[in-house]
Amino acid sequence: MALPLLTIYFTLILLPIQGLQHERSLAVAVRDSTGGLAHIQLTNLTAVPVVAWTLRIVGADGHIWHTTQDNYIHLALDPIGPRVLMPGRPTLVALREAWQLNGATIVPIAVIYADRTAAGDEDRIRSIFAARQADVAMWTELLPQLVPLEQSADPKPIMARVAADIRDPTGTKGGRAWRHSVSESLTRISTSPNPSANIRALMAELRRFESAARFHAVRP
Repeated sequence: MALPLLTIYFTLILLPIQGLQHERSLAVAVRDSTGGLAHIQLTNLTAVPVVAWTLRIVGADGHIWHTTQDNYIHLALDPIGPRVLMPGRPTLVALREAWQLNGATIVPIAVIYADRTAAGDEDRIRSIFAARQADVAMWTELLPQLVPLEQSADPKPIMARVAADIRDPTGTKGGRAWRHSVSESLTRISTSPNPSANIRALMAELRRFESAARFHAVRP
């Protein structure tokens, strides 16, 4: 692992909770900026897990850009997994265009916590919640298309048609990555020894994702 190319930068974001001001912040450092990806180390300095954030990156030439990651869905998979910034645990995340980070300053400007509270730039926070609400709309449309497979005693004859129906090659329906992933899962299940059991397992997992989306799309 290369030595840090940047000094660790801190930003304090104040969030009112129960009438008090609590300091909440992330520490950010570039740990490796070689090759095609930069590995940014984020350390959550608060007592609450962080699931989404926006970083402002100011290049050495003065160019400014932003990057946002939202890992709320991973709370449904592993609440303490590597995609969730647990308190005090340094976590590496990858950024593209690593060459632009040499000499850059990186500062978190918006943070959303596992409890759905947020701090920082309100426009960025609203944008993240809007994306979550789009996920809810996608699940509302997608899951009913899969119910016939779940209810069928022999889902194989209709599996290929359903997989084709939910795929969205034009990207016009929203949730294109999710649709592609589910379609690929159906293709694999169609050749499995027990497709009915695998469909039920898939539906159970997708409903967990839908539940997570519905919960995290609403600000408290």
